Amino acid sequence: MIVLIAHEKGGVGKSSVAVNIAALAASDGIRTLLLDTDPNGSTTGWLKTREALKTDAQIFTMMLTASPAKMVADQAQHYSLVVVDAGAAAWDTLLSVSLQSDLIILPVTPGQYEVDATVRVFEVLRSMDRRHVNGKIPAYALLNGIPTNSRSKEESELRHFLTEEYDIPVMTSFLRTRKAWRDSSKEGLALHEFQASQRDEKAVEEIRAVYEESAQLAQGN
Repeated sequence: MIVLIAHEKGGVGKSSVAVNIAALAASDGIRTLLLDTDPNGSTTGWLKTREALKTDAQIFTMMLTASPAKMVADQAQHYSLVVVDAGAAAWDTLLSVSLQSDLIILPVTPGQYEVDATVRVFEVLRSMDRRHVNGKIPAYALLNGIPTNSRSKEESELRHFLTEEYDIPVMTSFLRTRKAWRDSSKEGLALHEFQASQRDEKAVEEIRAVYEESAQLAQGN
């Protein structure tokens, strides 16, 4: 199974989502490969920090070669799950790997620039639809950075805008802005791997919902 976490816009949380999905899968005993295509190396940096820790879940990692589509296809034969983190600096990789993916997730935060960029990416993916091996691009937006204030309307407004104005599929699960995400990137741990006294259970519940929904969407493709 190949899951592509991608966007043309930085700062939407794709690397954080990618590493946490990979870690949850590894914790479930799924042989998982995490591929980093971002020159900023956010995912690679998280994994290097992680190497010094004693964690139960082993995540395998590689940097993509000059032929990303071929490499992803080759590696998918050796792993049950391949998670690819791709961004604007790897636009060609994003497009080529999208044609092989069982699922594409585009994290999107409420900012207008991020929303506009999300619409553009979906337009490009739809223009490539006829080339996809399964006859469709299985892409979904994932709402991220939603305020924790229960009275905030940003989640419902953003969901409505994407679905009603642009007919963009949006995952039911979503992620709120929480300090735990910053701790995760700093410590080299996934949200669910922190000790109970340090773990943000709400954050864990949210990313696990994303992980479980992702598995259902990918298997349904």
